[in-house]
Amino acid sequence: MILTLLIASATVYACGAVRRHLNREGRQDRSLWGGRVRLTAFENRGAAFGLPIPRPALLLSS
Repeated sequence: MILTLLIASATVYACGAVRRHLNREGRQDRSLWGGRVRLTAFENRGAAFGLPIPRPALLLSS
């Protein structure tokens, strides 16, 4: 059980770290592999099924 809790907490920490890294201020959009892959911030750009959701509400719901 302790091992399960450690794995779960490490996973939550890793997901949070990746999210902070991808949604940091001043992040530039990038294209990789000849334009096949685009790294872009989806926060309040229609990521919620195209609905115009304000930033605070989107942050609270995610």
